[in-house]
Amino acid sequence: MQGATRSSVSERNLAIYVILSVLTLGLWGIVWFFQIGGDIGRLRGDGKPSPFIDLLLSLCTCGLWFLIVGYTWGDKLNEGLRNRSLPSNDNLPILTLVLGLFGLQLISFVLWQNELNKVAQGTGMRTP
Repeated sequence: MQGATRSSVSERNLAIYVILSVLTLGLWGIVWFFQIGGDIGRLRGDGKPSPFIDLLLSLCTCGLWFLIVGYTWGDKLNEGLRNRSLPSNDNLPILTLVLGLFGLQLISFVLWQNELNKVAQGTGMRTP
């Protein structure tokens, strides 16, 4: 894959996704988790992270693995942004880890998707 284009990362309405996640008691959150993971993989160009493996490990460890996912996905998202010369939030991995400690993973999804929306809109692009 040459590079992430505006069409390779999907823009999603944050309010609708949060409402759907709450109304479906987290089931839509699982779908959103897979969508975010796919977008991060396309942004990086290597197909990583693997949402299925991370979800499976999170279930097997009663959610503890999701703390690691919070940090690593934030880091992988930043890496993908930096590789494309886009602005990144260096606090994102730590912030999503702390949110996970308090059981606020949904806010992590919002933060990740917000960064991905900037790429999809083209507003995250630096001007030369």
